[in-house]
Amino acid sequence: MLSLVILAFNDGKSLQENIPDWIKSMASIPGEFELIIADDGSSDNTPQVADELSRQYRQIKYVRNSNNKGVGANFRMGIEQASGEFIAYTDGDGQYLPTDLDKLWREMDSYDMITGRRRRRADPFSRTIASIVYNRLVRTIYPISVIDINSGLKIFKRKFIDLCGPQISDGPFFDAEYLIKGVAYGMRIKEIPIGHRKRKYGKAAGISKKSIGLLFREICHRQMSPYVQRNYFARLVFRLLTIQASFSLSMP
Repeated sequence: MLSLVILAFNDGKSLQENIPDWIKSMASIPGEFELIIADDGSSDNTPQVADELSRQYRQIKYVRNSNNKGVGANFRMGIEQASGEFIAYTDGDGQYLPTDLDKLWREMDSYDMITGRRRRRADPFSRTIASIVYNRLVRTIYPISVIDINSGLKIFKRKFIDLCGPQISDGPFFDAEYLIKGVAYGMRIKEIPIGHRKRKYGKAAGISKKSIGLLFREICHRQMSPYVQRNYFARLVFRLLTIQASFSLSMP
């Protein structure tokens, strides 16, 4: 069985518009499937839309956090509900193409994880630059070669998820955490090109000093220290981020 977890936060309009296409894409893949809408405490009409969709499609399951806990925590909740031998995830904002799911699926026989690499990122310039800096920072500290670390379309074999648990991150570092651990444990990982389109509804979370501080704290979490590259520069950067994270979190 293939389980697809859709991470939602105030994405009611996008879910209503895009879920039928995700169902259609999954139905084209051989075997049984399920779709899990994981709602991270949305304050819009996401609960009503998800309830309606779950009545319309028997394959849909809806789970919800009572309050916003972070995208990583939402991913953890979603995969805990997944029954499949294969677990995919995507974002609920409608920027990823359902037709790309089959491209990833066709590679799963030979790999333990397939991750999409956005050919042309359809985000505001500032967010794109921030992502580039983040990706390079993570690759500086940890021995991974994936270019688009935080791409929101991936498929894992369940053994990959189980081996790399328990998940540390409650925030956006969760993508990198699984990649880093997967490389360390010898998992076979492949990155393939996928599409990306502009967000039609709502807006992405902004970048603030607090969010950067929390991200730094996860990047340099003490439980991630065994995975740091074995060179002086990587360990120096890891240590500097530890100091910066402590300082940022202490600020009012």
